[in-house]
Amino acid sequence: MKVPAGGNLREHGRVVPGMKPISEAHVAQPGPAVVDVAAYDEQTAFAVQALLAGR
Repeated sequence: MKVPAGGNLREHGRVVPGMKPISEAHVAQPGPAVVDVAAYDEQTAFAVQALLAGR
């Protein structure tokens, strides 16, 4: 998603409108995360899943 130039600039880059920036205080300890992916087809969804699983 592209964020309009000059708007919503934060210390570590731009924040998508409607989203709250993540600070290190929120992720001081690792834990589970939920990611909702909307994709055009299953192949794309599985490619995103594989990319995220590789991290």
